[in-house]
Amino acid sequence: MRLLKAVVAPVMAAVVLGGMMTSCTPPAFPLTPQALQSRGLKPGEGYIVATFHEVRVGDHSTMPPYGVDTHVSIEPPGSGTGLNVPGRVLLTPTVCTEGENPFMTGFRNHSDVLAIPVPAGSYEVTGWSMTASVMTSMVTVRNRLPMSVPFQVKPGEATYVGRLNGISFYGKNLLGLSVFGRGMVIVTDEFGQDQARIAKAYPSIKAGTIRHSGVPAGYQNEMKRIAQTPDESGWRKYLFH
Repeated sequence: MRLLKAVVAPVMAAVVLGGMMTSCTPPAFPLTPQALQSRGLKPGEGYIVATFHEVRVGDHSTMPPYGVDTHVSIEPPGSGTGLNVPGRVLLTPTVCTEGENPFMTGFRNHSDVLAIPVPAGSYEVTGWSMTASVMTSMVTVRNRLPMSVPFQVKPGEATYVGRLNGISFYGKNLLGLSVFGRGMVIVTDEFGQDQARIAKAYPSIKAGTIRHSGVPAGYQNEMKRIAQTPDESGWRKYLFH
């Protein structure tokens, strides 16, 4: 649990969601297979693809039926992090039609296979977050320090950034019910399995165009760096114990 405590910090999700909804440059979300097929791939574009796996740790008999909203942020390098970054991509296990913002319409259409068309070029994974209801409030946990995991998207190709494992830990409240307490997102390399899964879920993406990337290894190195970095920023006082 030392690693977990070192990399998560709760914040009020209302601030995050409020910023998202008022952002002048809302992030791009994964599309449904139908939406991707209808949209097509524009000249100079490629895909970012991934799979998602949810792991809930705790007493499943008392857990709420809903899970945790998990997000992995991807941004063009050098653009800075934040809600208004142009070209920002938000990988979440929710697919939508083009132009739809799940923060506005409500998260639905859950999917374990994710794909999104983006302009070809340089990108980097800059962080992760998990949000859930706790009693009468919303709590978010996220990476404690900034992250930078670079990768390239080439025209006409799909870049695999890994399997996003959203691991949420549940404890007990005063009523004896399970409530979300802490969590983390670990990215693993399951390319051998996921290449076929992605091509099957998205017929418009051919298996031969899906390319391996160094994101899983780079992400794990960043998580290790963050865990081993002494906390002198004042964030520790906000951590769950």
